[in-house]
Amino acid sequence: MSRWNIFSKQVQYDLKLYVYVLAVFCLFRLSFILFLHNYLEPSTGLTDILAALYNGLRISLKSTGIVVLLSFLFSSILVTLFNSAKFEKIRFILGSLYIFLLTVLFHVRIPYYEVFHVAFSPFLFNTFNDDVGALLATLWHEYNIPLKMLSIFFVGSFSVIFLKNGCKLRLSACLSQQVSMQKLFFAQHYLHVLPFS
Repeated sequence: MSRWNIFSKQVQYDLKLYVYVLAVFCLFRLSFILFLHNYLEPSTGLTDILAALYNGLRISLKSTGIVVLLSFLFSSILVTLFNSAKFEKIRFILGSLYIFLLTVLFHVRIPYYEVFHVAFSPFLFNTFNDDVGALLATLWHEYNIPLKMLSIFFVGSFSVIFLKNGCKLRLSACLSQQVSMQKLFFAQHYLHVLPFS
């Protein structure tokens, strides 16, 4: 296989990682709105929610680009240069870590918003000036931390398993299958139109 084919295959994997992480971002954002719909103002309409989702998507494009850039630099480039598939694991590890981080932040953000009615803010770092042991004990008992940790484990594991299976699919195979389906459709169409003598 030529280096160009290897490189194009790796870029396809990076694009799939980009789409998948972006979809996870959007799914978590939509879930956040659905879970905390009681905190929306009564005058909030569908256009406001769609505008928030759109603006969040624009921000997530940049955040998703970070992990895909790292994947491109430390996986795609190395696989292309050294012609070794062992560097493909770096993409999976980076994607898995990023998805687990998103899952943890999603699960932590919901109770934080329920208490403070704001998203994460710089005041969060003032926590380290308080009695951290008492704070952790309160969090453990008040916010059902074992259940949230179990939820983080299952949601994160499911997302990573889906990522692993999704990265094995070859985009070029899907595209070639689509092209062959189009050829079949056009051939079938023209067979019915052309007169036979």
